[in-house]
Amino acid sequence: MDHIKHKASSHPHQKGNQLLKSIINHSSSVNDTILDVFMGTGTVLTAAKLLRRKAIGIEMEEKYCEIAANRLQQEVFAFS
Repeated sequence: MDHIKHKASSHPHQKGNQLLKSIINHSSSVNDTILDVFMGTGTVLTAAKLLRRKAIGIEMEEKYCEIAANRLQQEVFAFS
C-alpha cells in the first residue's frame, strides 16, 4: 500500500462517512458517547456529531488532530 499516493490532507486508512454513520446509528443511541481511539481526520467524530452523539477522539499525529478540529468546527444545520 505504500506505493499508493494520498492527498496531503487525507489519512491512509479513511473510512466512508456513510458506513460509519450506519455503524454508529445501529450501535448507539442519541446522546451516547462514542470513543474513537484512532481518530485520524475525525470521520467517526463527524458522523457521531451528525447523529447527535457525543464523541471523544484520540490521535497521536498533530496534523490529523488539526484536520479533525477544523472539520468539527463546521456547524451542522438541521433542515426539517
